[in-house]
Amino acid sequence: MVGNRGPDRGSYIWGSSVHNTRIERLWVDVTNSFGRKWAHFFEYLEAHHRLNPLDRNHIWLLHHLFISDVNKDATIFQNDWNHHTLSLRSERNKRPVVLFMIGCLLHGARGIDLTTYDDPDYYAGPDGYGSEYQLFDEDVVSTSAGDAVPDSLNHVEVTPPRCSLSPEQIALIAADTHQYVGASDRISLIERWRWGFRIYSTMGLV
Repeated sequence: MVGNRGPDRGSYIWGSSVHNTRIERLWVDVTNSFGRKWAHFFEYLEAHHRLNPLDRNHIWLLHHLFISDVNKDATIFQNDWNHHTLSLRSERNKRPVVLFMIGCLLHGARGIDLTTYDDPDYYAGPDGYGSEYQLFDEDVVSTSAGDAVPDSLNHVEVTPPRCSLSPEQIALIAADTHQYVGASDRISLIERWRWGFRIYSTMGLV
C-alpha cells in the first residue's frame, strides 16, 4: 500500500480489528450464515467420528472432502450480501452491487494500480476511511501516525496441509466417497467423512 499510495499518508491502521465495527459486523453475518454450521459439524466429527484436529493427515482429508462445500457456501453468502438492500440512510433501497456499478459508471474503474498522483482522493485525509479508533482509548495507532510500526505485532502462521498420498490413492478416496459428493444434508456429509476416513485408514495414515 505504501509503495502504491506513497509514504506518510496513513494508508493502513495498526490495531485490533475489533475497532473496525463494519468488518466485525460482517463476521457476525458470516458466522450466522454458514460459519457456525461448519464449526459445529467439524466438532461433531471430532467427538464421534475420530477426527483429530492435531493430526495433519486428518486436516488434509478434511480439506479434501469438504473445502469445495465450504467455498460454495461462502460464494452464496457473497452473492446474497452483494445483492441485499442496504438500510443506510444515504443509500436507502440500494444494493452494494448497484453502488459498485454506479461508481464505475460515474468515476471509472478504480483500484490501487489505477490510482495516480492527479487523483484528488490520493491526497484525501484518512478521517473517512471507516475506522472507529476514535471511540476507544486502547492502543490503536491512528491512520494519521504515518507508517510507524507498533513495537509488537501478532503473528499467526498457517501452514497448508500437505498431501501424503499418491494420485492413485486419492482416486481411491474419490471412488469411495463419490456417492456423497454434492449432497449437503448432514447424514451425507457424515457418511462422506466416514467412508473417506475408512479408506484413508487402510493406507496407514490414521
